[in-house]
Order: sequence, then structure tokens, then C-alpha cells
Amino acid sequence: MIAENKNSKPFLSLEETADYLNLSRNTVYSYTHRKLIPFYKLRGRKLYFKIEELNKFILNEKNRINKTGGELWTNKINFP
Repeated sequence: MIAENKNSKPFLSLEETADYLNLSRNTVYSYTHRKLIPFYKLRGRKLYFKIEELNKFILNEKNRINKTGGELWTNKINFP
């Protein structure tokens, strides 16, 4: 899931981000609305996501799975 391609573009659109994270567009949009995932808005319309920040979001300690119970260690995110 985490790609390190130097030739790739540094930002992804909402659709590309949903694909990258294997989430629905609605879930990604919900995360932005709740300010759980970093994003950028150009001219108040289109959302863009920095791949580097998405990778940090994925690897965040709060998103780890509990070894004993399989529960997510998170304070705010309820993954589908």
C-alpha cells in the first residue's frame, strides 16, 4: 500500500486517495470533515492529499491493531 516512487506525483485527488487507502470516497471525505486526515483544498473546491502525509496517517501508532483482541487502537477513528 505504501509506495515510494520518486517519479510519482506528490499529491493525490480524492478518488486517487480513496484508491490508495482502499476506502470509499465517502469515508475519505468523512475523515476530512472530521479533520482526521491531512488534506489541502484548492480554491475552496477540490481536495488533494499529500502522499507523504497519507503514509504517516497509515503508519500512525493510533491506527495499530491490538495484538490480543484485534481491536484498533484509536481515539477518534472508527474504521469501517
